[in-house]
Amino acid sequence: MQSAAGSVWENRASLEEDNLSLRAEQTLHEWIYQAVSGWRDVRGAWVEQPFLAFYGRTLGKGPFETNR
Repeated sequence: MQSAAGSVWENRASLEEDNLSLRAEQTLHEWIYQAVSGWRDVRGAWVEQPFLAFYGRTLGKGPFETNR
């Protein structure tokens, strides 16, 4: 298996930049990246809002803090 992989690696041919398959792969990659990044941002806001509501924007400045 290792010798077959080495042979394939040595005989690789680069694709042209305007290759349709390469463009499709790059476009799909960008769509997936944007979807995962969007989910990350939504999830982060979803988790952050309850945290900030309970603890406040800075530690020690929460909504339940009394002035002493």
